[in-house]
Amino acid sequence: QGAIYTVTKPVLHDVSPTFDPTGRYLYFLSYREFNPVYDSLQFDLGFPWGMRPYLVTLRADLPNPFVPHPDLDLNGDDEDEDDEHDEQADEGADESAAADSEGDAADDEPAAADESLDDEDATAHFAAAPTPAQSAEGNVQADANYFEGAKSATDAEKPDGETDDSQPELRNKAPRLRIDLDGIERRVLAFPVPDGRYGRIIGVKNKALFTEFSIYGQLDTDEEWDDEEDEEHGTLRAWNFKEYRSESLVDGCGWFDVSRNGKKLVYRNGMRLRVIDAGEKPSSSSGHPRKTGWIDLGRVKVAIDPQSEWEQMFREAWRLQRDQFWTEDMSEVDWSHVHDRYFPLIGRVSTRSEFSDLMWEMQGELGTSHAYEFGGDYRPQPRYTQGYLGAALTWDADAGGYRIGDFIMGDPWDMRHSSPLADPGVKVRPGDVVLAVNGQPVDATTSPLELLVNQAGQDVLLTLAPRPAEEG
Repeated sequence: QGAIYTVTKPVLHDVSPTFDPTGRYLYFLSYREFNPVYDSLQFDLGFPWGMRPYLVTLRADLPNPFVPHPDLDLNGDDEDEDDEHDEQADEGADESAAADSEGDAADDEPAAADESLDDEDATAHFAAAPTPAQSAEGNVQADANYFEGAKSATDAEKPDGETDDSQPELRNKAPRLRIDLDGIERRVLAFPVPDGRYGRIIGVKNKALFTEFSIYGQLDTDEEWDDEEDEEHGTLRAWNFKEYRSESLVDGCGWFDVSRNGKKLVYRNGMRLRVIDAGEKPSSSSGHPRKTGWIDLGRVKVAIDPQSEWEQMFREAWRLQRDQFWTEDMSEVDWSHVHDRYFPLIGRVSTRSEFSDLMWEMQGELGTSHAYEFGGDYRPQPRYTQGYLGAALTWDADAGGYRIGDFIMGDPWDMRHSSPLADPGVKVRPGDVVLAVNGQPVDATTSPLELLVNQAGQDVLLTLAPRPAEEG
C-alpha cells in the first residue's frame, strides 16, 4: 500500500493538478480568492470570481519563478538539458524504429520515454511505496523527506546485473524528478494574474497554459443543461516564465489539451477542433487545414449501432447512481433489481426520446430530487418562434381589420422588454386598426397573431387605418 502525502491545504478546493515538463513545479487551480464585489442593485457582497492558478515548487532550493532575477537565468540550464534530452529522445526513437524494422521486440516495445507527467485524473496527493527499491508501478524512490524518480515510463524490477535489451538506452538517460516533501505545503505560489474563473492548467516548455472564462448574465444565453455556452467565452492564456508576463493566445477556447511531447496543442471552439503549436499564438491566416490547424471533422464518418449504444448508456447511468448516490443504501431501493427490471425494455426502444423516457423512469425508482437525464443525439428540429404585438386586438368587421385596444408600453431601452408599438417613431394609438401584416391582409379567420408566426425578433410591416376622427 503506497503512502499518501498532502501537498496542498485547500481553502475551498484545489483542482486540475499537472506537472510542468521540467519537473520543477506542480501546477493547479484553486478556489481560495475572497475578493468581494458590491452588488449594483442591492446592498450586498458577492464573490463572482474566486479562482487563480497556482504552483508548488517541488524542490526546496528552487527560487520564486515570478520574481525577476537579473543575475540568474531560471530556465537557461534546464533549457539546455531539455534540448539535450530531446536530441536523446530523437536518437532513441530512431534506434527503436531501426530495431522494429529488423523484427526485434516488435510486440514488447515499451512506452515512449518522454511520456507526459500530466494526468487529468490526478489529485493533489502523491502515492508511492515507501521503500528505496523500484517497483512495478514506476521508478520512484522515497524516504521521509523527498521522492526521487525518473520522468519516464514504468520499469519492472530486474535482478542485479540483468538488463532489458529491448528497452532503448534513452530510458537510463531520463532526467530525475525530485520532490522535497518537507515544507512543501509552504511552497505554494500564486500566478501574478487577476483572480477569475479558470478551466484548467497545463505546463509546456517555459510556459504554463490555462483557460480563463468571462462572467456573463443568465439572460445572455439560452438556458442549457451543459457548458457549451462557455465555448464562446473562454480565452487560452499563457504565463511566460522567461518574460515574466501573461499573454493571450486564443479567444473562444472552451477546452484544450497538450500532446505527450508537449509540442502540439488541440483546443475546442464550439463544435470545431484546432491543432496549433503549444504555447504559441496561432496565425490568423486562412487556407488548407494543414496550414491553419483546423481539423476537418466533416470527413469523419462513424457507424452507430443505437441498440448497443443505448445498452452501454443504460449500464453507465445505472452504475453512476450506484457509486455516487448520496446514501449507501440507495434509499432502501433494491438497485440491482431495478437494473434487471428495466434493462430488458431497451429492446423495445426505437428512438432516442424513448430511451430518455426509460432513463427517467429508472431513476424515478429512487424517489429523489435532482436526478436528471438530458442531452443526447437529437436531430435538430425547426423552431417557429411566435411574434407578438403586446396589444389587445379585436376583430372589427366594419373597419375590415383588428382594432388595437390597450397595449403594453414596456421599456424602450431594453430590447427584451420593449413594446413594438411603443418604439420611438412608431405612431400607433389605441383605436387604430391593423389591416395587414407584411402585406398579407387579415380577415375574420386570419388574425395578426397567425401572420406573426416565425417573426419574433424580426422587423415587420403593419398596414394601419387610423381611428375615426370623432374618437380623437
